[in-house]
Amino acid sequence: MAPTKLALSAVAAAIVAAGLYVAIAPSCAPVAPVVPVQQDTPREDTASDTHQRVTISGQTFNLELALTDAARFQGLSDRRSIPEDGGMLFVHPSARVLRFVMRRCYVPIDIIYLDERGEIVAMHAMEVIEPIGSDEWYRPTRSYSSNKYAMFAIELRGGTLPSLGLSVGDVIDLPLEDLKARAR
Repeated sequence: MAPTKLALSAVAAAIVAAGLYVAIAPSCAPVAPVVPVQQDTPREDTASDTHQRVTISGQTFNLELALTDAARFQGLSDRRSIPEDGGMLFVHPSARVLRFVMRRCYVPIDIIYLDERGEIVAMHAMEVIEPIGSDEWYRPTRSYSSNKYAMFAIELRGGTLPSLGLSVGDVIDLPLEDLKARAR
């Protein structure tokens, strides 16, 4: 019996040690960028479990969905580029004043905040924090606020907002009820 207990104790100690290493790993450790898997045939529908097609001012975007706390926290951090028709759609379980930061962002990002009806309540051109790799880059103090209650945020490639000609009060057509039901 003793050798079996010893072997299990050694395995348990190794697991704990590995877990502790992950817990104390420096926060500045690079995170591998998320690379979307391309399908052999394009999807014909407008939504999937991971993406939502959205048309804004006649331009169609294939937005990654951020439906959970973890996905919303990660956002577009660590990305080296954003496709011209790409970006992210953040869906929150309830409306509140939202604040986004440019944590570990290599590229500028435009953000559009929407209320629970899809109405634009604020927009910002968010800038990369320089120098990249600085303490501020990892733990930003500047935030970009919705200023009013918002439930959705759309992040697009920096410099996209001027071409869309949007104004606060405009409505972006989204499958609101479906998205709300999926947010966690």
